[in-house]
Amino acid sequence: MNEQFLNWAKENEDNILKQGISSEIPDFKKSIKEKKLINPCQTVYYNSDNKIGSVSVWKSGCMDIEIIDCDTEEVEYCKHFNDENSIDFNSRLKEFFNKMD
Repeated sequence: MNEQFLNWAKENEDNILKQGISSEIPDFKKSIKEKKLINPCQTVYYNSDNKIGSVSVWKSGCMDIEIIDCDTEEVEYCKHFNDENSIDFNSRLKEFFNKMD
């Protein structure tokens, strides 16, 4: 699931940028192979005018989503989803991106 999320993040980077949200997409494939991780994770970082967000997806399908307000330094939004066999990232992350605006 982590690789599917990486591909989704890369494919949607321009559309997300049109909403005023930039993406930082580290590609951990090489380090995952080197470390031989059983349940690797892909994290993507998102930045808007006054918010920093992150989305982490594990191979098992677990997902963590968080937004921090830069003005207050408080966690504004935080969600965890357990093992998922398939995730529609567009619908799952709709609320996240609405809150990042």
